[in-house]
Amino acid sequence: MDGKLVNPSDSTRGEGFGSAPLSFGQLFDEQCGLYMAMGMSYDDYWNGEPDMPKHYRKKRETERQFRNEELWLQGMYVYEAILACAPALNAMSKKPKPLPYSQKPYPITSKDLEDTRDEQKMKQLEDGRQWMIDFAEKFNKEFYAKHKQTMKGGDGDASTGQS
Repeated sequence: MDGKLVNPSDSTRGEGFGSAPLSFGQLFDEQCGLYMAMGMSYDDYWNGEPDMPKHYRKKRETERQFRNEELWLQGMYVYEAILACAPALNAMSKKPKPLPYSQKPYPITSKDLEDTRDEQKMKQLEDGRQWMIDFAEKFNKEFYAKHKQTMKGGDGDASTGQS
């Protein structure tokens, strides 16, 4: 493997640039450190399956994508924290109280998103139910107060409307 040119017909690497001939051994030697930095062992690089480097490159690409997403998410949390405390930092603000920070982490997975939507729907239904109860109590109170005079003196119960 050492001493053989990558392509015997091409005597230089990067034709026309005057670079020295490149052998397979030199090419593999150049790449060994890179793959070891990716986590591949020296023995696997030189004696392992030939397609292992391809899988290590894919692994590294995936790890970098995950890391990028983690850093982006961290930036979102920092951004939200700064926005939440911004009113307290403004000397001209009439209400220099910080805003509340998120009570829960951001939903990331599709299951998290679905759970968050379900929680929001349940909260909306509960809020609507509570509004209806409050409205009915207020209406009944006003109705019975308004019609108390029209009910029979001692025969009716003004709070329940029963005779």
